[in-house]
Amino acid sequence: MKMKRILRLPVLLLVIAMLFGILTGCGQGQTASEAQASTPDGSVDAESQGKIEEPDVAYKTTNEKTFERQTAEGTFTVGTTYSTENYDPRTSSYTLGLQVVYDSLFVRNPSTQEIEGLLAEKWEYQDDTHLYIKIVDNATFSNGDPITADDVLYSLKLMHDESPRYATYFEHYLFDECYTISDTELVLVTDAAYGPSLAYLATRYASIVCQDFIENGTEEDMWSNPVVSGPYVVTENVSGSHSSYRLRDDYWGDTTGMPETITIKNYSEATTMFIDYENGALDAAFSISTNDAQRVMDGEVSNTNLIIAPASDVKALAMPEYVEAFDDIRVRQAIAHAIDADACAEVGLGIIQKSAHSTVPSNLDYYVDVGQYKYDPELSRQLLAEAGYSDGDIVLDLVVVNLETNVRFAEAVQAYLSNVGITVNVLSYDMTTAITHFQNNDTDLVLNAVGATTLDPDQMYSTTKITSDNGTVRITDDTFNAFLDAGCTTVDVKERAEAYANAQQWMYDNYRQVPICEVYSAYVYRDYISAMPVIDPDSPSLRFVEFAS
Repeated sequence: MKMKRILRLPVLLLVIAMLFGILTGCGQGQTASEAQASTPDGSVDAESQGKIEEPDVAYKTTNEKTFERQTAEGTFTVGTTYSTENYDPRTSSYTLGLQVVYDSLFVRNPSTQEIEGLLAEKWEYQDDTHLYIKIVDNATFSNGDPITADDVLYSLKLMHDESPRYATYFEHYLFDECYTISDTELVLVTDAAYGPSLAYLATRYASIVCQDFIENGTEEDMWSNPVVSGPYVVTENVSGSHSSYRLRDDYWGDTTGMPETITIKNYSEATTMFIDYENGALDAAFSISTNDAQRVMDGEVSNTNLIIAPASDVKALAMPEYVEAFDDIRVRQAIAHAIDADACAEVGLGIIQKSAHSTVPSNLDYYVDVGQYKYDPELSRQLLAEAGYSDGDIVLDLVVVNLETNVRFAEAVQAYLSNVGITVNVLSYDMTTAITHFQNNDTDLVLNAVGATTLDPDQMYSTTKITSDNGTVRITDDTFNAFLDAGCTTVDVKERAEAYANAQQWMYDNYRQVPICEVYSAYVYRDYISAMPVIDPDSPSLRFVEFAS
């Protein structure tokens, strides 16, 4: 299987992924969720892969008076609610910064969402477990040293051996058996066929770093002056304030149209960030509030492009196997049909959410629209009666992290279930305490925010496997786990599509999880920015920003 390399991606589409709050705390930032019920009409299209479509909502406002740019020509200043961190990919979650300064082997094309080469010039599977990669000849680190196949192996092995957050993403790679063929050629070996390989290699988790700097650089250098492989170098990094970057003169790729400098300004509140945007201090603002997005749609903000797009995140209500009442599928069905998903989406974040039609987000690879449970409280009461339960017989605890959005969702669920005679106690805790409850199975319902930064369902489903050490809801069903294994242990696209279509259908039919809504995010940028695509679903990729000519 050979694929083409790209030096500069076409910048067309804005697709996002920023988690609005992880409701359960899994070690890697994702949690497990489960399924819903009632068989939909029609069959599942196994070859449907859920590629990103045009955003549901896209607005452009222009007043007669042209907005006067206040930031300098050749600069790009963006506001975000992310905080600044260092540039060590083993530990840092500073997505925007890592994207700017590091190259990976692969990247997703923002218009097609297909994985294409970045540092990788060409590649092919020699067999199911051996991936041959040829990297570009002229790539260098910011200190002038060439980027070699040895550097690539070192970088990936480093994440496998020393990353407390991301090591599991490389657990299938046998780095003792991986090898280089030349300065620019290597072979990556996995313990079995591993379908998500390219998806993981196209993320910040697979940033290519300089071995000498990692082993000999100081902590201060890692914060403010890292040796990097990407198109920008760090010029300033101020904790809680901003970070700034300058385009490299010696970068190997095509930098046409890219800003000479980028500044990322950090805000504790989205409303304050948007005020700066309106006043001209920002060229763009990421993850603005629902109210501000509505103001743009109402024409109150001039010369602004607004994109509202999927955040690769599904909020769902899971019913764990360790709760005895959920052994009866009629109870699970009753809960599913007691919740109005459309109304819950409005309760949560208004225009930046919509009801979910699968347990995976619609912009993930291999997504299938399996349907939505019908809101039918009368049916719920009937099912509970058939299962032998009267009003008040079922009392359930629902533990959530004490974020406003989480609590609103939990209270909505509480009200819907109360309407059919089920009592729900909403218990809100700080993140650490909540995680302890999840890990100890000390909650009856689990309100999950489930997503995948790779856009590959394996990352999202990994915590639902019975073998997972990192999930809150582990499903023991052999059939379901076989679907997940089949999707993971092949590199054949059609086989993976069929496996994950079956997994989504199983979740729907077995009512182990009620998908409630997909989270969307809203982004704004000025007219003189011609493109601001998203590659990594954690955030827009600043390295592919382009100015209008």
